[in-house]
Amino acid sequence: MNSLARSLLFIGLLAAAAKAQTPFPFKAPFAVKDAVIYDQDGRKVKLWGVNYLAPFNHNFANIQQSGADLKTAIDTDIAHFKLMNIDFIRVHLYDREITDNRGNLIDNAHLQAFDYLVEQAYQNGIFMMLTPTVWWNTVENEKRMSDGYAYWDLSQNRDFGFSNYFAKDALLWHPEAIACQQRYLRGLFHHVNAFSHKRLCDYPHIVTIELTNEPQYINEARIDSEPPMGSAVWATGEQPKYLKPLYEAFAEKWKADNRRSDATRKEILPFFKAEILRRYFAALWPVVDEAFPRGVVKSHIEYEVQNPAIADALKCGGVQAVNVVAYWNATGKFDGGNTDWNNFLNDASAWLAHHQSQRFDGLAKIVYEFGASSSLDGYVAGAFAADFRRADIQMAAFFTYTPSAVAPYNPGWLIHYLNIEHTPNKAAAFAAAGEIFRGEIGSDALARGSDEWTGPTFDIRNKPSNVTFYDKADGRVFRYAATTDLKVVDPSRLALISGRGTSCAVSCDGTGSYYLRKESPTQWRLWLFSNQKYVNDPAGAKTFRNMANRYMNIDTLPVVSRLLEQPIHFSFKLGKVVQCERLKGAAAPVLKPDGELALLAGEYRLTVER
Repeated sequence: MNSLARSLLFIGLLAAAAKAQTPFPFKAPFAVKDAVIYDQDGRKVKLWGVNYLAPFNHNFANIQQSGADLKTAIDTDIAHFKLMNIDFIRVHLYDREITDNRGNLIDNAHLQAFDYLVEQAYQNGIFMMLTPTVWWNTVENEKRMSDGYAYWDLSQNRDFGFSNYFAKDALLWHPEAIACQQRYLRGLFHHVNAFSHKRLCDYPHIVTIELTNEPQYINEARIDSEPPMGSAVWATGEQPKYLKPLYEAFAEKWKADNRRSDATRKEILPFFKAEILRRYFAALWPVVDEAFPRGVVKSHIEYEVQNPAIADALKCGGVQAVNVVAYWNATGKFDGGNTDWNNFLNDASAWLAHHQSQRFDGLAKIVYEFGASSSLDGYVAGAFAADFRRADIQMAAFFTYTPSAVAPYNPGWLIHYLNIEHTPNKAAAFAAAGEIFRGEIGSDALARGSDEWTGPTFDIRNKPSNVTFYDKADGRVFRYAATTDLKVVDPSRLALISGRGTSCAVSCDGTGSYYLRKESPTQWRLWLFSNQKYVNDPAGAKTFRNMANRYMNIDTLPVVSRLLEQPIHFSFKLGKVVQCERLKGAAAPVLKPDGELALLAGEYRLTVER
């Protein structure tokens, strides 16, 4: 092969690689300046996303139960994320499933599934926020304990992770727990991906790291009651205590420094919590910096950040963003049984007022989890998006996306249900809400009524549930969650349409959603989803006082949502369809002389008259 031929081949391979790699909406790594997250081009970052946990805990177990191939399940969901224009996914890794009792990383099926997810997110232009430690127990733990007659055989199952040996609050202060986390983070960040053969820390789409999920701060009682943890669990004889001596040394110095010899433990405790956080950050952020010299956004939970001592510990400890939670619960707690009798626009107004009364000086803001428990109405996503824009949240992740492989059952976090096929109104609204979130809403631009919120580019209605987005100035994107009478100014400029029901662009009698992307002046790609109906209450009519590990055995459960393989009548109003090519689907399309279509769910290419 001559040099010219080699050069042309190399150029061709580069072109193919570039075509395979979906571009990202922002240029990483991100940087935080004056409490604002910017990309490398100086653009203010706005990412709309979901929590997604297919590689771990009950999602993993349920997908296995379903008989689905895990990689295929992840591929399906990633493809759906692209249709919904999801910018990032947050993953809190279940450390108990992928580490041993000393924090060494264990290469197993969970880690390989995580590897696959990381690579597929990268290939599809989806950013990731990682929380390496979650602490919570897992389905696998419970099952193995049962199978092993109430004990764990470490010689048979090394992946009995370090968090099994520590109380949750001890992750922040126990020296052995800190050492385990250092060991774990180094192993995780430098782990070589089974599919790409790149280290995790070499992936540029890992843009945010939160060290631990929802940590627990100490209370007064803990200082006097430190149970055996870490190596003390299996050691004999009296074991050293760590927390009380640490507190006593700190209290003595604090009293002297502040000339408060009479200060009570209650008065000193907030400052001791702050000291614990400083020590924790000083031990673990350098591990992150070593692995990610290019930089990642470092985030931490909002707990007690209104206390100046805690806020100072975060900022001085290297934290750049605060993780805020937004859960709207119709009865004031995590609800069981459908809650769409409630007007969540009222909850949205209350949340925004409360949030705007809080201070997060010097810290960017991320909503790491949000959702309205046991609601199936999509308008709620629009209200969240509008709230977050007014609150200047820069990243927001719904909790949690239910993998399509098990979505008919809605197992696990059943009060949080989002899936493109099985919650069609919610999914179509979520896609429209993302457009709202990525825009700007001036202080006087959001009109909030009791049943409808409007802005310059959107309309949010609770009955019937709908979120409509169309920016007249841009004119390329039109999204809605139900039939809408909104008129598009210049239909020829449209390049992306998604929704349900009928609009000025589409007429569809199906109950599922559809997504259209313009490929050329005469061709559109159509993704059409099946008719769907609920056959049982997805929330299970149960109140969760103790949510345990949320495992539900789908072998013994009835489905809650059913897809109906029925012909759907579809009409494209932006031009007469003269050809319909089936790309994926169970049956050939039926094209009538007037351009109307009868279709089963699938993927199609529509050719229209000029």
